[in-house]
Amino acid sequence: MKQFFTWLNRPYPLIEQRSSKWLLVLGFALFTYLFLLLYQPFGAAKIPGKTWYLSGFGLSVFVILAFNYFLLPQMIPSWFKAESWQVKKEIVYVSWCFLGIAVLNYLYNSTVGRDIAPPFGILEFVGITLSVGIFPLLVLLYFNERRLSANNQQLARSLNQKAKVKPLPVRMITIQAETNKDAILNLQPEELVYAVAESNYVTIQFQRNGEPGRCLLRLSLKSLLKQLANHDSIERCHRSYLINRVHLLAVEGNARSLYLKLRYTNALIPVSRSLAHNFLSVKK
Repeated sequence: MKQFFTWLNRPYPLIEQRSSKWLLVLGFALFTYLFLLLYQPFGAAKIPGKTWYLSGFGLSVFVILAFNYFLLPQMIPSWFKAESWQVKKEIVYVSWCFLGIAVLNYLYNSTVGRDIAPPFGILEFVGITLSVGIFPLLVLLYFNERRLSANNQQLARSLNQKAKVKPLPVRMITIQAETNKDAILNLQPEELVYAVAESNYVTIQFQRNGEPGRCLLRLSLKSLLKQLANHDSIERCHRSYLINRVHLLAVEGNARSLYLKLRYTNALIPVSRSLAHNFLSVKK
């Protein structure tokens, strides 16, 4: 039981790409319709005009999933944070979708199918929907979490072996804000730890004389990278982060993501999989 609760708290990837969401929504809606049409469970075989009638259940799935995957995250964005998404949140989220599908299917069956379909009550629809979906959901989540976690951990081990850094040049780093030309930060190359972009600003984390420091400049990460183009150890690892590879301690991973551990900070720096091999490869 303890292992089960530990698994519930494991990180899990939140679907954020619109293309992936549309694929999921359309795929489940089509699967629902084809499943009902081919197997005709729960008395569906006796329904006149079932080909068209059963498509309504697929449409219900489409409406509920589209609402929950596209609109709901905009209504309560504080709950839909990729960095804190866990297995238990995924289970609650998908169960909520199942409940919505069951309620909408009940309303459809009791109105459009009132004279032609079996008169299932709302609790029966909820029971049918959950009984059909909840066990496969738990199995799918378990094996998918294990697969993603194993893949990312393997990639992290591989990247740790490949991570090599050339000695830092001695030339000074000069970073200038885009709007206020008097806003300048001068650093020794080894003092820069990492930088993170937020809106039109970049926060630069550095270590000087044994003390941590930070500087906020009105600057885009793209512009910062151009200013640091001659410093090979400083590279982008994520759309919002760049790091100084000389401070890299380890690359770790779980089912949700890859992240970096750096010297002088407790922050976990995310890594885009598309950039992982590039930024950890040896510069020629």
